[in-house]
Amino acid sequence: MHLLSFNTPHALLVRRYYTRHKRTLRPSTISRSTRSKASIKPKHIRQASTSASRSIPITAPRFIVPSHTLPQIHRFGRSTALLLRRDPFQQLVRTIAKRELKTTMHIQAAAISTLHNAAETYLLVILQHAVLAALHARRSTLYPSDVALAFQTVKSERERFRDITQKGDLGM
Repeated sequence: MHLLSFNTPHALLVRRYYTRHKRTLRPSTISRSTRSKASIKPKHIRQASTSASRSIPITAPRFIVPSHTLPQIHRFGRSTALLLRRDPFQQLVRTIAKRELKTTMHIQAAAISTLHNAAETYLLVILQHAVLAALHARRSTLYPSDVALAFQTVKSERERFRDITQKGDLGM
């Protein structure tokens, strides 16, 4: 038995929400006594299914962006601060240098900040290319295939630029 009775104001709001947005009620929100009395489907869907001449198209509810997302996007777009934290990035650089060079090295703070800026710029370029690939596929979600395609495009652009600079022909 469900903890809420079906006649409380909260249960009525839940029922109204599911009939407007989800188009069907979930069986767990309906008590056993009301299951036998009423159909689970809302009234307009029952009418549409009984009459073959009239059919009401069932559309999915539109996605609404959460209210805190857009201010975050604007805030990060205006700021010039780095998105990756300084200390974890410094630890990462030191562990990679220790593992690759097999010795401990002293790294200047300016060198780490330069690497930090370069790494973040590279990540942003790859994510921009991945977002363009997802939008080209008419999706709003990034897939791993989008990021792989972004890696390929960035790599091919870098090779093309290297070939142009080695030839000395910059097109000027």
